[in-house]
Amino acid sequence: MNKKEMEKQHFLLLKKAFLFGFLPMMSSLLILYLWLGLFIGKVISDIGAVIFFIFYKNVSEFF
Repeated sequence: MNKKEMEKQHFLLLKKAFLFGFLPMMSSLLILYLWLGLFIGKVISDIGAVIFFIFYKNVSEFF
């Protein structure tokens, strides 16, 4: 096995490591961030709803 073949083998190994190691990790991170974003959005909307109801009750007392 000469130097060129060794470099080619090394490149293929790196490519395999990238495809089977890095990409699944990225996709799972993406899913994690998606869930985190949905959760934070839900919390923010709940807080907004509570503030709205408090404001609405206070305003409806005047009319």
